[in-house]
Amino acid sequence: MGKQPVRMKAVVYALSPFQKKVMPGLWKDIPGKIHHKVSENWHSAVLLLALLVDTYSFLVCIVVLLLAFGVDHGTGTMDEGLRFLVSSF
Repeated sequence: MGKQPVRMKAVVYALSPFQKKVMPGLWKDIPGKIHHKVSENWHSAVLLLALLVDTYSFLVCIVVLLLAFGVDHGTGTMDEGLRFLVSSF
């Protein structure tokens, strides 16, 4: 059984001249679009920012407490600091 050549057709994809005018409209007035989205959903942005600030401040507080109550960086043990945190809750 021999191999027989198969004819293949080439397919070329391109935008039509009518569709090419749609793309520049996506990039027009980007600052205005961003301002509209933020002003439309300002309460969501405030809640997200508050959540991020609260999480960061909580982590900073935990690190400060662990450092204040004896975290040993050399061995990685947290004997006194961890006992203090567990007993305080």
